[in-house]
Amino acid sequence: MASYIWETMTQANADAFTSNDVIVFTTAGATGAATVVQFVPATATTPASVSISFGGKSLSFDAADVQGRTNLAVYPDGSVLYVGSTGPDNGATSGGENSDGMYGGNGNDTLGGGNGADLLHGNLGDDSLNGGGGADSIYGGQGDDDIVMGAGGFFGHGNLGDDSLDGSAGSATTVQWLYGGQGNDTVVGGAGADLLFGNMGNDSIGGGGGNDQIFGEDGNDTVTANGGTVVVSGGNGADSITATGAAVNLQGNIGDDTLVATGAGNDILVGGQGNDILTASTGGNEYLNGNLGDDTLTGGSGNDQLYGEAGADSLVGGDGNNTLIGGDGSDSITGGTGNDSVSGGNGSDVIVAGDGVNTIDAGEGNNSITAGSGSDVITAGAGNDTVVANNGNNSVSVGDGANSVTAGTGNDTITSGSGNDTIDAGNGNNVISAGDGANSITAGTGNDNITSGSGNDTILSGTGADTIDAGDGANSITADAGNDVITTGSGADVILGGDGNDVINSGAGNDVITGGLGKDVITGGAGADTFIFGNGDSGVTAGGIDQIRDWEATDRLDFAGAAATGTTYVETSAADYDAAKTTADGLIGTGIDYVAVQVGSDVVIFTDSAGNNGTAEDAVVLVGRTLADIDSSNIV
Repeated sequence: MASYIWETMTQANADAFTSNDVIVFTTAGATGAATVVQFVPATATTPASVSISFGGKSLSFDAADVQGRTNLAVYPDGSVLYVGSTGPDNGATSGGENSDGMYGGNGNDTLGGGNGADLLHGNLGDDSLNGGGGADSIYGGQGDDDIVMGAGGFFGHGNLGDDSLDGSAGSATTVQWLYGGQGNDTVVGGAGADLLFGNMGNDSIGGGGGNDQIFGEDGNDTVTANGGTVVVSGGNGADSITATGAAVNLQGNIGDDTLVATGAGNDILVGGQGNDILTASTGGNEYLNGNLGDDTLTGGSGNDQLYGEAGADSLVGGDGNNTLIGGDGSDSITGGTGNDSVSGGNGSDVIVAGDGVNTIDAGEGNNSITAGSGSDVITAGAGNDTVVANNGNNSVSVGDGANSVTAGTGNDTITSGSGNDTIDAGNGNNVISAGDGANSITAGTGNDNITSGSGNDTILSGTGADTIDAGDGANSITADAGNDVITTGSGADVILGGDGNDVINSGAGNDVITGGLGKDVITGGAGADTFIFGNGDSGVTAGGIDQIRDWEATDRLDFAGAAATGTTYVETSAADYDAAKTTADGLIGTGIDYVAVQVGSDVVIFTDSAGNNGTAEDAVVLVGRTLADIDSSNIV
């Protein structure tokens, strides 16, 4: 038996080394764990060998002389260097209290490190490696290895094969670096702030209770983490990540990933490329970003931020004052009960906002927007949009396109661009401005202000003192009870003022105007206009009858009775209105239906609207006109 001092040992000494010899390391700090062992397989011309390296020197030994020995080397600290054999190594293959180096060899080995800072390497075979109590470094090598980190933890690497790395014994103060390597690995961290890597393969990774950083990398990985501040990156592949912690940061990266945060902290979830599913925890203020792909994002009960980015995304905000941004693509966005800010981006989006004071910007596209009962601000760009604002004092602005806007009870402001729009403002004091196009506008009870651009518009306003300004076109306007102000542009308009003291100004064109009940002031504008008065619409009370302020000889009066003839129509004059009415009543009693009376600078037309040969039921003033401006042919 010979003992060789490593520091002076030569390759010739190594060639002469036998299985009974010992290597003695004298350098301070030399340990079994600091010694590197490399197996060199046999070739057709050379036998198998083992290379041992330390302190910058490497020597090659015959494999049979160093393998399977527990007494191969002597170190100043008493540590062990074990070089495994070609078969399974077990039994007396455990280190002691110092920094041991344990190398498994070709078989299915069982190696234990002891309490020191050990180095364990399984090499070939399906190995079982247990680090013991120190800060160990463990390498599985080739094969399906079972690696158990001790309380001291530190470093583990599965390498090739479907490996299991168990770092659960690590304490809260232990930092472990665990790598699965190639293969479908299982990696489990401890209570400390661990760094866990799946590497290649479809890995299962579980964090302990500390502030862990977990990287799935390549493969379809399953990650479960819990503890304090948790950071997880899925890497390439369709990963499933679930994390609980005070603050969670989950990154899906490439692949169709599922990310779930279940803690009460303020979490960050980013899907990356792929069709990802992101679910936030119920507590905390969450940030979710789907990134590329058709993503599904679900927020919690806090004030969350959800960003779909590019793709046809689905966003569900949950309770809280949320920011929901779909990005480009045809997105589905649903808000909760809070005051949400919603942006659909370009694309045909479906947006449903809950109760609350919401701000919604749908962007360009054929969007469908439904808001809750709050006072919402809704904007949509160019496209054929459908908006249901519901109750509340809403502000709705839609761009060019054939839009449909419906609002409920509330004082709404509605603006639309060019296109054939359908607007139903509901009850309330509404302000409606429709652009050019053939628009259909309905306003309910309330004092409404309605403006439309050029086009053949249909406008129906409910009860209230409404102001209506329709642009050029053949418009149809119907106002209900209330003192309305109605103005139209050029075109053949049909106007019904309804009950109330209305002011009607129609532009150029052959208009048909019905003032309805009340004292109406009507200006027909250029064109051959027809003014319609039903029985009792105008009445005969002095100072309360209807006025036509721009009568032309081409205009017509329709009192809903028989047309005037030379025998049913007469003309006369009177000093004042009372005298004119007395004269008219007397003539109507003789069978005359229409009496035109010159009263000062005006002409008053009295009519037997009831057709009962009694007295006049209605009268109309042609302001600033003489009897020369009218005859029986003007009454149809």
